Amino acid sequence: MSLLGFAFCVPVLPYYIQELGVTSPDMIKLYTGLMSAVPAISLGIMAPIWGNLADRFGKKIMMVRAMFFAFIVLFLLGLAQNVNQVLMIRLMQGLFTGTVAASYALVAAGTPDENMSYAIGILSSSIFIGNSAGLAVGGIVADLVGYRTSFLIGSAVMLAGLAFVMVFVKEIKSGETVDSGDGKIKVKSSIKALLPVASVVLSMIFMIRIARTLTDPYIPIYIQEIRNTLTGSATISGLIRAFSSIATAVAGIFIVRLGDRMDRFKLSAVLLALGALLAIPMFLIRDLVVFTIMNFLVFLAIGGVDPIMSSQASLMVKSENRGVLFGLITMVGSFGWAVSPLIGSFVTIRFSTTAIFAAFSILMAFSAVMSYVIYIARRKKSE
Repeated sequence: MSLLGFAFCVPVLPYYIQELGVTSPDMIKLYTGLMSAVPAISLGIMAPIWGNLADRFGKKIMMVRAMFFAFIVLFLLGLAQNVNQVLMIRLMQGLFTGTVAASYALVAAGTPDENMSYAIGILSSSIFIGNSAGLAVGGIVADLVGYRTSFLIGSAVMLAGLAFVMVFVKEIKSGETVDSGDGKIKVKSSIKALLPVASVVLSMIFMIRIARTLTDPYIPIYIQEIRNTLTGSATISGLIRAFSSIATAVAGIFIVRLGDRMDRFKLSAVLLALGALLAIPMFLIRDLVVFTIMNFLVFLAIGGVDPIMSSQASLMVKSENRGVLFGLITMVGSFGWAVSPLIGSFVTIRFSTTAIFAAFSILMAFSAVMSYVIYIARRKKSE
């Protein structure tokens, strides 16, 4: 429900800023990049702090906090009068929300190690199912009743999700104490305990997040350029991105389960390499139906990589440290999310909108090589 609410605004932001007075093609691309980078940077700064507070005071309360402020953010976006106000509200979004990180920490803290990939995969799928539904419905709603109304509907959905969490979600507080043999002692989150993760998994998550989010802000612009009109573009943009979210959800349910049976770095390398190959033709495609199919196949290949790496990270720390861990994952992923649109703005302005798909393929290929190198190094170390 959280991602459903947020996804109402995703297909329409590049169009919304045009309604607010930004009309230059290069400025539209620049502001599109900034609107993605600003919340990512502020979320990255705050995520470890929220993660530490989750380990100290409870993970459910952090989920409630994130969803409450998400409701406020979406409501304010619907009231914005200019693009600078939109940027400020997006900054606030990064500072005070973070529903995904809160949910990951909540689930990971109460999941047995042998089921971690499956649990994280199911959670990832629920996120992308909500995202795909919001993208599809949000685009249609925006074309029917206007961009502002779609933000207000999204805020109402978020409020309903907040009520659901407060009433039905129960926290398993398995990390509060451990049995030391001399009774139960408090366990404090330790950054030192997470250092083995930082050197490998977090670097992979950083690269994956850059690659996975690179094209997303520019698909609405790509569609607008092909169709040469704003009319109906929000609906098409939402549907195309909804299909990619469905592909990611399917990968999260089925492909991610392979992570409980084989080395996760090797599996990630194979999936990323396949995604890089499938993305190559997207640079040349000008037919929206063919583009939708190829985009679906790419995200079916790479959609499971992020939860696979998250589950790998979870297994490398104790459950009582997983709030901090997912705060760090969110921080690193958010910085990747921030770098991504900056790269995207440079590529689309310097070359062309379609050049973003060539960069997409190159980044996935690089991430595949990186994952395979880590796999080889870890295998040699174990021998």
